[in-house]
Amino acid sequence: MLKYSLLICLLITACKTDNSNPDTPKKSNPIKKIFYQAKVHDYAPISIPDFFENIIKNHEKDYAEIIENEYINVCKERQIDHRDSTTRRHYYAIRMLHDMFTGQSASNCSRGYAWNIPYMWHWITPNPRHEIYLKATDELLKDIKPPREFGKYNSVADIDRTPYLFLSELFAEQPKYYSKGCGDFPLSVGVVNVKWRLSASFPCWIIRGK
Repeated sequence: MLKYSLLICLLITACKTDNSNPDTPKKSNPIKKIFYQAKVHDYAPISIPDFFENIIKNHEKDYAEIIENEYINVCKERQIDHRDSTTRRHYYAIRMLHDMFTGQSASNCSRGYAWNIPYMWHWITPNPRHEIYLKATDELLKDIKPPREFGKYNSVADIDRTPYLFLSELFAEQPKYYSKGCGDFPLSVGVVNVKWRLSASFPCWIIRGK
């Protein structure tokens, strides 16, 4: 079984702007750099939901420095009690998982900050999913017949990414697929729906209002 490690390294650079009179001799304003120590956590073989729960637990305090103001503003806008510790943990968990799973933009082949998952919008013609190859055989997924449990689909390329398929392929030792536009990646994705990603990673939560 595999043992996973997660490395988080943060660098925040704050630059001061000089708004002085242009005729006044300028004093150099050095760039102020704040370095945060990198943390490495080893994760012994555990279930995938427990793996993500541990990631959240280990890095929640570090993440708070990045999104605390955002969290408070969201709570105020929606009349949610931001002082409630359970609400804070749930918001941070959703936000952290969202950042890990989603691409950086809504454009084909855009990848996220953590996982090697390309974005693909497949509700168009031609369908980008139909350009994905299975690396082991160099076959197009659209030419591969789906297994019996997915018999309602025309091909492997058309199968919806259920939580089981999504997570089992995400943690494969080697990328199973490639396309000429996106290179190698672990998932035979179209648009991997965020609700599948999140629902597979944590249980249903209740968010408390004021």
